[in-house]
Amino acid sequence: MFKLVNEEGLEVKVGDKVKCFRGEEYELKGFTPPKHSASTGRVYVKKPDNEYGRDFFPSVFNLSIKEIDNVN
Repeated sequence: MFKLVNEEGLEVKVGDKVKCFRGEEYELKGFTPPKHSASTGRVYVKKPDNEYGRDFFPSVFNLSIKEIDNVN
């Protein structure tokens, strides 16, 4: 299982507003975890004034995708 976290280690969830390194605000729509050890995964975002979404590397938004232990 994976989660998306910001620089402080706090979880970022779908629907949250995130800012890219240029200061532009987007809405988080989802993410894809890394597929192998050299991958960072992708985040899917949408600008509030645009109907089309885009995908970026998590670092564009100072985010990272972390694997978490599945504790039952």
